[in-house]
Amino acid sequence: MTAEGDNSVLMQKVAKEHLALFKPHKLESISSVDLNNPEHIVHLLKLKENEQYNYLRNKIGKAMVFTKVWS
Repeated sequence: MTAEGDNSVLMQKVAKEHLALFKPHKLESISSVDLNNPEHIVHLLKLKENEQYNYLRNKIGKAMVFTKVWS
């Protein structure tokens, strides 16, 4: 049986490791977006992935300041 705090620490550790594996996409600017163009849709999805990565990296970073992970 694990304590709820143990699950929280484990989740933070796994999230941190997954974020470490992600490499943000290097994207070129698009002057106008055409939603009928599959390449533009892929570009938008990659842009969203980059935004989520930055958001989660900042959120995990702040949480790790207050949580000491024991090995």
